[in-house]
Amino acid sequence: MKFKAYYKYFNFILKHWDFNLAAFTIYHEVIGEKKYGINTTGTEPLWQYDIGEEDLSEAEAYQPSSYYILEKVFASLPAEATKGRLIDFGCGKGRTLAVAMAYGFTKLTGIDIIYELAKDAESNILNCKYYQPGVSFNIVNNRAQDVVVPDDASVFLFFNPFKEVVMEEVASNIMDSYHRRPRNIFVIYINDVYKNQFFKLGFRQHYHVQKLTYLQGTVLELEKPV
Repeated sequence: MKFKAYYKYFNFILKHWDFNLAAFTIYHEVIGEKKYGINTTGTEPLWQYDIGEEDLSEAEAYQPSSYYILEKVFASLPAEATKGRLIDFGCGKGRTLAVAMAYGFTKLTGIDIIYELAKDAESNILNCKYYQPGVSFNIVNNRAQDVVVPDDASVFLFFNPFKEVVMEEVASNIMDSYHRRPRNIFVIYINDVYKNQFFKLGFRQHYHVQKLTYLQGTVLELEKPV
């Protein structure tokens, strides 16, 4: 079953990008899925699920973040960041949340508009080799822009999950929380198409990693006012 998923995903990447990226990605998929004990490989179009036309037009297909990039960006975070909540907007099957547990996060929230993906995320977190009873998590099946950002959140993650108009609304919600409770916050942005929105809000770049042209991750930071 796993081999079929790897083979299909390899061909998907090969078709849309190139052989080097496909080979590099699948190599890390095999290692990562085994390391974390989860099942998240592959890509899925959202039209096959129960989702309204407007929401479908503003969302992107399910595709997990690169294990290689995720581990690099999490390793770049200061220890203080792991004490707060991590929110993954467009959490899909929960890969990012699983990796976050390995890097010390114990408070996790995943948000996904697709019910089936949200249920998969719950299952993967519970099956993850790094899950412990002290981990508190919730998976929210809702539109990202409709979720009130909790004031204990310190890290927000995006893998380009939706179009610019939705990103603007979500960024505004993050800032509302920041103003209610000023604190150091971080945005992990994989494939950072709209990162200028965060620069305009006062964020600065904390870390950046890039591999094989197409794989990239940026960590942005907004400090607590002095």
